[in-house]
Amino acid sequence: MITKVNQTIEKYNLLERGERVVVALSGGPDSTALLIVLTSVAKDLDLSLIVAHFNHGLRGTESDEDEKFSRDLSSRLGLIFCAGTMDRKNSGKGVSPEDFYRRERYDFLNKVAADQHAQKIALGHNLQDQAQTVLLNILRGSGLEGLRGFLPKRDGKFIRPLIEISRREIISFLNEAGIVYRQDTSNENRRYLRNQVRTELIPYLKEKFNPKIEENLAQMAAILRTEDEFIRQHVAEALDSSFIQRHPNRIVLKIDYINKMPEAIRWRLFKTILEESSPAKNGFFFIHLKSLDNLLKNGESGKRIALPMGIEARREYDNL
Repeated sequence: MITKVNQTIEKYNLLERGERVVVALSGGPDSTALLIVLTSVAKDLDLSLIVAHFNHGLRGTESDEDEKFSRDLSSRLGLIFCAGTMDRKNSGKGVSPEDFYRRERYDFLNKVAADQHAQKIALGHNLQDQAQTVLLNILRGSGLEGLRGFLPKRDGKFIRPLIEISRREIISFLNEAGIVYRQDTSNENRRYLRNQVRTELIPYLKEKFNPKIEENLAQMAAILRTEDEFIRQHVAEALDSSFIQRHPNRIVLKIDYINKMPEAIRWRLFKTILEESSPAKNGFFFIHLKSLDNLLKNGESGKRIALPMGIEARREYDNL
């Protein structure tokens, strides 16, 4: 498995020699395997590893035991260990519990990386996680960005070295090496849609339709990532053009220029601008992009529409 992870690292240019890397460790099999593999990779690439564990505090004693396991493993490996806990004071304000937990976790990882002067943050998502994410996004009616799944590298900082490794390979690697790991009982909680997809929908699809459904979904995501990158490049070029002007608290688009774009580029441009304008960075869906497109094509000067996060779009003569 170490060889395969090294191939993934090289394929997606995930790591550079001499970098400092924060490894997100929950104590589960994926993140434990990730840490063990990266300790081997670190010797060849002269990496400095820092372990980060975020205690959500949602499972009482079990959560505390996860933290102790992670701390002890880091100590045995001679690595710096950083622990964080979730602040629930601001929870439930306009976001789902899952989104809040994720935001808190990523805020913690970013803080550890900044404090430790780390260039990368390694996450333990594997091939099955990728397949589940793609399937979830299909159920939600996502566009190309959702169907591409997790990126092997995001924002030049977050990396997923196990993204092409199956859970079966991970468990086999840990068992053969005699490495123990923790089990998160909340993964069996059917209240969460992801758990329903993993424990009910995917097994059904594997049995009734295709035993390789997970591999095929991950392959589809890889194909769509290349198409998504093509669109992203065109959007980046558009954002740098003189036809899009940025001002404090507003962005002005030249309608003639935007109207000539292929619809896929135009809609992604709308989504990118909306996300850049919103502190939440999400919450914009098909209906909002369609409304913007209608305003662009059919709106009269002075017409305006309200969008999420307090954003307003207004048509003024030849500008949007």
